[in-house]
Amino acid sequence: MHSTPPPSPPARPRVHAETVAGDGLQTIRTLCEQRGFVFTAMRQRVLQVLVDAGSPMKAYAVLEEVRRTQPHAAPTSVYRALDFLLGQGWAVRLNSINAHLYVPPGSPARCTYLVCEECCSVQVVHGAETGANWIDQARITGFVPASNSVEISGRCAQCRMPT
Repeated sequence: MHSTPPPSPPARPRVHAETVAGDGLQTIRTLCEQRGFVFTAMRQRVLQVLVDAGSPMKAYAVLEEVRRTQPHAAPTSVYRALDFLLGQGWAVRLNSINAHLYVPPGSPARCTYLVCEECCSVQVVHGAETGANWIDQARITGFVPASNSVEISGRCAQCRMPT
């Protein structure tokens, strides 16, 4: 465990990034409308920042990126947009690295996030039975989970390789 929070992950090749445009953006707008929410310009901008990153981002790094096009953006506006995206399931907060990651609409609800404590890379494993069983067991005991995902911290294969 780190004594100080790790920095935002270094720039990495985008593996799963996509542009929130066309059908993806329309899907999100439609879902907001159906749910009775407004998909504000700030919410859209914060979502696009997460999508473009293609890897986890700390909230302050999201704010810095938003300020490239909106220099007077307030931290509270970005934090509220992140909270909205989390609540709608279009982002996840990875507690072990205190960062946010884009989750496309329609992604499986149950997944496991494998978070490297060294490089902060994240692998997403959908339908991982271990995570599903933990969540089911929690419900059996009367515990109501706040999310259907499990986060596992450790070291990725690349970081485990001798240098």
